Amino acid sequence: MSILTMNLRPLYQRRGLWVVYGLFGLFAFAGIYTALFDTATPRAGEGRFIGLVLLAFMVGLLAAVFQMEILIKPFAFCLPGHGRMVRKFIFLIAAVTNLLSSLLFLFYPGLSLTRLPLVLCSAFFAGMVFYVAGAWLAFGTKQPMAFVGFMIAAFIFGGKLNLHGLLERAIVDYPLLVIVPGLLCSFALWRRLGDPELARRSCLLPWIGFQTFNYAKMRDSRNRFVADHWNKLGDHPKAWVENLFIARMERRRPLSGARAIWGTLYTTFGLFLSRWYGALAFALFLAVLLGYLGPRMWGVVVFVPMILVSYSKPSLFSSMLPAGGRAERFHAALAVAAVSLTLLVLFFSVIVVLSALLSSVLPDLAYGGVTISYQTVSVKCLYPALIFLPIAGILHLLLHRKPILLLVASMALVYAIIMGSIMSRTEGPTIYSLQTTILLSAAAWTLFTLVLHRIATRHCLV
Repeated sequence: MSILTMNLRPLYQRRGLWVVYGLFGLFAFAGIYTALFDTATPRAGEGRFIGLVLLAFMVGLLAAVFQMEILIKPFAFCLPGHGRMVRKFIFLIAAVTNLLSSLLFLFYPGLSLTRLPLVLCSAFFAGMVFYVAGAWLAFGTKQPMAFVGFMIAAFIFGGKLNLHGLLERAIVDYPLLVIVPGLLCSFALWRRLGDPELARRSCLLPWIGFQTFNYAKMRDSRNRFVADHWNKLGDHPKAWVENLFIARMERRRPLSGARAIWGTLYTTFGLFLSRWYGALAFALFLAVLLGYLGPRMWGVVVFVPMILVSYSKPSLFSSMLPAGGRAERFHAALAVAAVSLTLLVLFFSVIVVLSALLSSVLPDLAYGGVTISYQTVSVKCLYPALIFLPIAGILHLLLHRKPILLLVASMALVYAIIMGSIMSRTEGPTIYSLQTTILLSAAAWTLFTLVLHRIATRHCLV
């Protein structure tokens, strides 16, 4: 068995990647559906045929992550011929991916038989540009998976600015201007992967991919860019926050349920309340972003409860000896969920108010013949977040010991909601009417309470 074959085997042996393949499959289906079946007849020049070309960025990022996970380990020096294999692995996947993605242009309307091969070649190398960009980021940054969110944001804003239409017209109308950069990018990546010093520079590099992803490594990586004294200062709540919670804890008798609830709220929201100005800045950013994206893209707000839940400590579990039994911890976890819901509603209320104030100030944006007007954010943008918050809480309870699987499952759910909003012909929030939101939220919160109660009474809470 060759070295290349051995490196290809983990593509199907690692079960965690099956979820990633499912996400790629959904994206590919959306790209094919938009190009061929969204209208009665395919239309040219609207950017409907480049969905699979953009997918090459994520595939290139993923393929390079596989190799970096090996290169950062010292035993990679002992693997015979592994330096040459990295280049073979990356470019084999590149060839297969971009060959399949370029085939979608076989159905491009209005192409003659003589021009079709040139357009297919242009689409292939356009995909190579995105593939090389993803692979280059994986080899050149310490946290390449952070660019997944960047790709989603670029996809959304590119659609609003009609960049997808410009790219499609460049592939079809100016193939040589696309092929030449594709060749240059491929040659640059080929030279870089052939560098004999690549393994030496990558060995023991503090790098976060799939297998090495954990909260401790992310915290250590962040501390290298931030001064230690500032981190120590930022890890302590403000005095007024301490007085707010500790004063109420002291009024309750020791070992009581109310004292446990106030203590849990303090450990969960103490830092958040101390940095309330960060939440206000984030609300201002979302008010501007959602206003320009329009109602159809308000589904992106599901990122807010995901951040609120996934990056907080699970209040039900503790590695220390808490002053409370299972019942106290269950009620404390319910109190945390209720406060999280209240903060979420308050957060979006601030966004709606800020949007109403900004609607008369922010100008229209014009680019490439497309004008984007600012629209006042409605309270309807809160509906998807209300439904997703208890679902994110359920995922956090079930997968808190598996942060990788928790992140993948949360991103998969967010991805499905956003893609459903993009593919929907109606505006995103109209999918969730007030009655539908109430019913789905009630069902989700009931399920969350049942899961929380079972885990609190039956499972290990360490």
